[in-house]
Amino acid sequence: MKRKRFWLYTGCIAALVSIVSVYSVQLKDKRISGGRTSTVSMKTAARHTTSSHTQSLTIASPQNSWTTWPVALKKDQAYTVVAIGGSAADGTGDAVGEGGYLARAFRTVNATQDVNYHFINQSKVGYGPIQYDDTQLSPALLNDSQMERLFKDYKPNMLVISFGMLDDIDKKTPMGQIKQALHDEIESAINQHVVVVIVTPPSTYASETYYKAPLNAYVQAEMGVVEEFHNPNIYVIPLAQQMDQYIKSHHQTIKMYEADSWHPNAAGHALAGNLLAQDIIHKFLLANAKA
Repeated sequence: MKRKRFWLYTGCIAALVSIVSVYSVQLKDKRISGGRTSTVSMKTAARHTTSSHTQSLTIASPQNSWTTWPVALKKDQAYTVVAIGGSAADGTGDAVGEGGYLARAFRTVNATQDVNYHFINQSKVGYGPIQYDDTQLSPALLNDSQMERLFKDYKPNMLVISFGMLDDIDKKTPMGQIKQALHDEIESAINQHVVVVIVTPPSTYASETYYKAPLNAYVQAEMGVVEEFHNPNIYVIPLAQQMDQYIKSHHQTIKMYEADSWHPNAAGHALAGNLLAQDIIHKFLLANAKA
């Protein structure tokens, strides 16, 4: 009898140990599995948080300069865009009636999206940043500068700045004057609660060859001016870089897109306009829709 009880107790203990072992393994597996799930969830959440933060474009009140102002409205509401720039932005080299890469871009966006950008091109042949900044020429124009009149006459929601800079390079305009003019133009827009979009100029033969180094220096200076503001209502679209990448990836040359060494031809304006239209759609409209 004692021997039977001994073996009975021994069997019970063995069974208990086995149950405890299995439970421990299952618990350990659950912890490991739970830990992995949490890590993945945190990474996924972080990605979504970063994405939504980057793409979120909230409508701002004019009282708060650090909120983001609207970059588009519904189609039944006109949204006025005024552009300043030089001859390429004005459409030199493009086919008659097309208006250049800026006009093409906003026309494409209006035709394909549920928006109504009212585009007004105030770009002028031979103009650079200094030509729009009257205040450098005469302090008396401080309250009646070309930019102030532009804002008064057109009441834009957005100012597009797209200078080719080649005239300034050719004339050896001091970098300090360029930076000051750009600063004044951006500041005047921000003071009017106008969104600013800097569009780097489309590629040309000059920008790809004999003026490449000085143009890069001017563009870097322009980016430096933008960074000084620390304002989310200023956007930069690297059109020149995108055009270069397109040409390279399609095994083409800049010669296919030039009217002359300083200006795109109709094909160049069309390419730059299409690339810019896609930028506007993805940076403003799709991002705004996800906000």
